[in-house]
Amino acid sequence: MKVVSLASGSSGNSLLVRCGETTVLVDCGLPARSMEAGLASFRVNPRSVDAILITHEHSDHIRSAGVMSRRYGIPLVVNSLTMETARDYLGRVDWREHTTGNSRTIGEAEVASFPVPHDATSTVGYVIAHRGHVLCVVTDVGTITNEVLSAVENADLVVLEANHDVDMLKNGPYPAFLKKRILSDRGHLSNESAAQAVCSLDRIKQRWVWLAHLSETNNAPSLARKSVVAALDQYGIANVCVEVAKRDRPSLAWDSDLAYCQLALPGASPQSQEPQLGRR
Repeated sequence: MKVVSLASGSSGNSLLVRCGETTVLVDCGLPARSMEAGLASFRVNPRSVDAILITHEHSDHIRSAGVMSRRYGIPLVVNSLTMETARDYLGRVDWREHTTGNSRTIGEAEVASFPVPHDATSTVGYVIAHRGHVLCVVTDVGTITNEVLSAVENADLVVLEANHDVDMLKNGPYPAFLKKRILSDRGHLSNESAAQAVCSLDRIKQRWVWLAHLSETNNAPSLARKSVVAALDQYGIANVCVEVAKRDRPSLAWDSDLAYCQLALPGASPQSQEPQLGRR
């Protein structure tokens, strides 16, 4: 399994996931031209993408999903409630219903969805498995539920929201109604809540965690990572490698065969060191 963060933030979100000969996108929230450029940088022909998995209908997750679906013949995989809400935005597309909580096979990938508390119609996260390796994607989440904890339990790589620092948000420029929405149980996850979720993982299996969907105004990559690493240190947990996905461009890549936290991206020199375990 190979996973790449193409972008993760309020301006657009998309993950590229390759399972053998199967390629899927989790969300398609960048403009079509940016999606095409991001895929090209990893030598992925958009026509080879087998499906776009949709988490919810907010525009930063589906901005070009309809265009990419029509242009390249890519089916959307989405639950019916989200599809009904997003139908006018997406336009005429080929879509396959994926009932929340169910599993399905897409090529070589096993895909399951689970409910996520967020202020959209029927937000989901995804668990994608291939040959014994497991990815869990849970972003745009207001609070950590038992369903979320169960989904991340067996994951090798967890892509988890760390949207804001609570103090920065409370003391920041957002209007009161928006602060209230973000802080609610159907809003966005704070650094502290993300840290608590990461610390719930068992201490036996090696894990990789990508902190995602950081606010440009109410957070900073160094602060988000520091919060999670400090919590891991407090509990004596040393088997988790923590990285932060960039908001507006490809930034992190993970390869289950190499077990690197982060691989060299196109144009960079390949990493030559042995796989590094634990937090860096």
